[in-house]
Amino acid sequence: MKNFILITAIIELLAGVVLFMMPTLMPELNDPSVNEIVFMRMYGAAALTVGLIALIIWKNAENNLMQSLFVKAFTLFHAGVAIANLKGFLSGSEQCLPPFGLHALLALITLYFWIKKK
Repeated sequence: MKNFILITAIIELLAGVVLFMMPTLMPELNDPSVNEIVFMRMYGAAALTVGLIALIIWKNAENNLMQSLFVKAFTLFHAGVAIANLKGFLSGSEQCLPPFGLHALLALITLYFWIKKK
């Protein structure tokens, strides 16, 4: 699980930097509005926070409380983001499909570790 926590931290930190610092690099944003840029930066700030938390948990991965926190919080986070993107896709936004797939997969992997931990 420790390797998965580190991979999660790296993914979230990289996504956070891109979304916060350079939101217009996202291919889905063609001539983005100010609101779209602000939304992407807000998601970037959230991803940076989640990545930092994962990094802290990774450094303390031997601690059972930290492992428990990771599997519970990150299952909820990834499931929530997956559901939001699924709703977007079902409403006609094809650009929501890749983030749905990624976060659904991460939610399932994290859920696996949660069940395995019990």
